[in-house]
Amino acid sequence: MNFTSRTIRFTSLSAFLLGAFGCELRPVSAALDESPLPYVVSTTSNGHRLATRIPVPAGMLESGTSVYQGTQYTPSESPPGEATGNWVRQNTWYYPYGWSDRDEFWFGWMLLDLFSIDRAHHVSPLPLESQGVSVLFSTFQNDRFTAYYPPEVSNSLNNALNGTGADSVFGIFFRAWPRDTLVAAQIDPGSAAWNAGLRSDDRLLRFDGRWASQSLTYLRDTAGHRSVEIQFLHPATGATTSVSVLRSQHLMPSLFVDTLPGAVGYIAIGQFVSTDQIATDILFQTAATWLESNSKGAWILDLRGNGGGTINAAQNIVSALVGTGANLMHLRERTLVDATMEGMEIVDTLRANNVARRLAGRSIYLLQDRHSASASEIVISALRENLGSSVVTLGDTSYGKGIGQIYEQTPLGGYMAVTCLHIDPMNHPSYHQIGIAPDQRLVSNDSIIARSWDLARAKSSARTLGILPGMPDFSVLEWNRREFPKKIREPMFPATLRHPFEIR
Repeated sequence: MNFTSRTIRFTSLSAFLLGAFGCELRPVSAALDESPLPYVVSTTSNGHRLATRIPVPAGMLESGTSVYQGTQYTPSESPPGEATGNWVRQNTWYYPYGWSDRDEFWFGWMLLDLFSIDRAHHVSPLPLESQGVSVLFSTFQNDRFTAYYPPEVSNSLNNALNGTGADSVFGIFFRAWPRDTLVAAQIDPGSAAWNAGLRSDDRLLRFDGRWASQSLTYLRDTAGHRSVEIQFLHPATGATTSVSVLRSQHLMPSLFVDTLPGAVGYIAIGQFVSTDQIATDILFQTAATWLESNSKGAWILDLRGNGGGTINAAQNIVSALVGTGANLMHLRERTLVDATMEGMEIVDTLRANNVARRLAGRSIYLLQDRHSASASEIVISALRENLGSSVVTLGDTSYGKGIGQIYEQTPLGGYMAVTCLHIDPMNHPSYHQIGIAPDQRLVSNDSIIARSWDLARAKSSARTLGILPGMPDFSVLEWNRREFPKKIREPMFPATLRHPFEIR
């Protein structure tokens, strides 16, 4: 049995998470005494020693699992927070039925010992044991992303990590044009609007008697506990219908695609998700294929409000737009040495994957704001460095998160997040805690999208035929971004392909 046999749910989630009977791994000294306490630190002539005795009474193991006794070895560094000395370590893990607050504390210390890349933050765990695991993690005051999340928030955090957090929504993405008509670009199957009979391309006429094209604010602000009377025209039949629609809990796609006047392609991404059936990079491939046939030139890629998500999804999307094998980002991470179960720091390069379809050659106008973070910043940085002047960024300075965390769920149901990775541009200084400045600074949402549309339309004009319609109603695109799945409140960042754990 080894660590990589644990249940995989990564990416940002193919992740390795502890199950109900979670995996345990603790450092042990060479000289185990007869103390009944499982965690003892003693001072000897050689300095401090951490002695860990793990009792496994008969019948306490889950059926079908085994106990593994690792070999003793000399670690490359002293345990964090302890004095330099002659340390010896032995590793053991098993699947227990019970798990105490003390187990939770020392499991947290083990994760910090193995994976924390900012070693200067560490303190001795002994004086903190009686205060619990939350206090242990709170000692990392300079890194608010290294944190302990108690069991009562685990469901919401798990949904945020997986991109499966449903919101109370109508389930409608609107088209930004023509300006005087509100057209449903997409009605998501299973949503409240879908169940009420609305479909893509329907013309929405009135909301509670108000003209729909002038009442999006009214629709957005209606309370979730009451229904709205929606009148709409179904173009295929010419029939006008009125239905009562009540917002409901529904998971919308993380990506929206459409064309703007002038055959300008538009893709908005609310979060990078790798969960099966809803993976953002798969949605992107489908959207890009559709735009290849329905747009004529430059594209707008909208990452405003995108707090990140899985690195795998972001990497695949960038890979579709740059050359094969291109260098994307520089990585410095703390990883696990399977042979000794010891943490080790390595450096690596994140490179473009082989993807099913490459879309290189497009001019891209990339929209960002102060909420564009983590995996979004990977996309921004990698596209700018690899595509040069073919990419123009507009908006506000991004969030500035160039670190990643491992997320482990414990048998008590809590989550432990430990910063184990630094990620930086290949050719530019780190943007961590600084952000990435745009090429053109525009704060207003309307001015950002309007300016990008003007630039993209001008770039595409030589390939576009016919008379352009009027200015689109860009407030509709703001509605669409609000319909995206529940956002990660604190931007997180997911795992590299070679790292055995989930990183965000």
